[in-house]
Amino acid sequence: MGIEMIKTSGLKAYEHVEYLADTIGPRPSGSKRALSAAEYICERFEEYGLEVQREPLRPIVYAHDRSYLEIPTPRPMKVDAIPLMFSGTTGKKASFGDLIYLRDRPADRLSRMDLSGKVALLEEPRGNPFIAIPRLVRAAMEANAVGVIIHARSGGPRNFSLELGKVYPPAVFVSSECAFLLLERLASGNRRVGISVSARAIESKTSQNIRATLGSKEWTDKVVICSHYDTVIGSPGANDNGSGVACVLEAARALAEAGRKGNVEFVAFDAEEPHPYCLGSRHYVEVHGANPGVIKCAIAIDMVGVGVKANNMPSLKALYRDGYHRGGLARTSKRLDSAIIRVAGELGVAMRRLEEVGLSDHVPFLRAGIDASLLRWMDDPFYHTPDDRAINVDPNKLGIMASIAANSAAALSKSKRWDPAPSPAWAPRSAKPARWPLI
Repeated sequence: MGIEMIKTSGLKAYEHVEYLADTIGPRPSGSKRALSAAEYICERFEEYGLEVQREPLRPIVYAHDRSYLEIPTPRPMKVDAIPLMFSGTTGKKASFGDLIYLRDRPADRLSRMDLSGKVALLEEPRGNPFIAIPRLVRAAMEANAVGVIIHARSGGPRNFSLELGKVYPPAVFVSSECAFLLLERLASGNRRVGISVSARAIESKTSQNIRATLGSKEWTDKVVICSHYDTVIGSPGANDNGSGVACVLEAARALAEAGRKGNVEFVAFDAEEPHPYCLGSRHYVEVHGANPGVIKCAIAIDMVGVGVKANNMPSLKALYRDGYHRGGLARTSKRLDSAIIRVAGELGVAMRRLEEVGLSDHVPFLRAGIDASLLRWMDDPFYHTPDDRAINVDPNKLGIMASIAANSAAALSKSKRWDPAPSPAWAPRSAKPARWPLI
């Protein structure tokens, strides 16, 4: 391809991660901290000479005050806990019940039990947490549990979203250390425990997407580089997704500094984390992707600063075999990934394809028939936990991914106009069944 090198800096990108995660901290959609993150992103884009536009959203978000476990005996104490988003609430007072440890009891068996007056303590379920956790909490509700405590198998508590619009008992996630404390109390005969969840589901009046361009906003055939800036409750979100935002900002700085002007748009989305997920990118695609030819392709960046798996290398997470995703058949064209892999190769970076679509901001583009790829580095042990801090993020990984994004966008924006995908990226359920379910 003979690309013209756009130079990026992992250290500059890391400064954004530090500010977002360590200075601002957890940024659930609709919160004051999410608004602070949006202001920071706008300021950086403007500093780089880009034209910035804010687009308001009105998602339903989970406004959280405080959640804790109350242990009355033998020594009264309160232990902070993280509520699952859209968990049931308790009001001002805790809901008490007798603790029962059910370890890794599956949801189908749990729903057939009688847990009246009980608080169920369960191990973090294996498999897809976006599906497994709501099923587990729902099953405990069907068994009449007073509340649900899910504990991490190791380390700090994780946070995921329950399904918006469904009824659940109060449900919290706690660390493995907290689980040991509860089991110790249980072994000594002290079963009584209370759950307090103070939160509410509200329509956000501050959520917004942020768009930035190096020129006119009316371009067609745009290459979109995007990421989300919100986090789950309780997580500083250094890698998820301060790392993605940092790479978008650094790609924008590098392209602007290199004097590149072309049809590249940079977008920071809000509201990726709350169910039904990817609300910011859905809104963007609905508004800007409805007319063919407006968006050529999208490169989403999510969790690229940590990687601990064997054969550690940057990845493209997409689907190359047919598979269902939320009621339809998702199918990804290989041509965008092939272009990105070629650019990475010229930069001296080997990338691999992961044959799974994942759940991030590339999915709404795919559903609209727009080519989209997700940059990812696998995998992160601190995902959705309070330990997702800047100290755990690798600036070198940020530099590599920012360089791949910036140089891919520069190359793609100069390439000839792409015809629509030869096969639809989204087809109805009447199509051939999938071989496995997708997240």
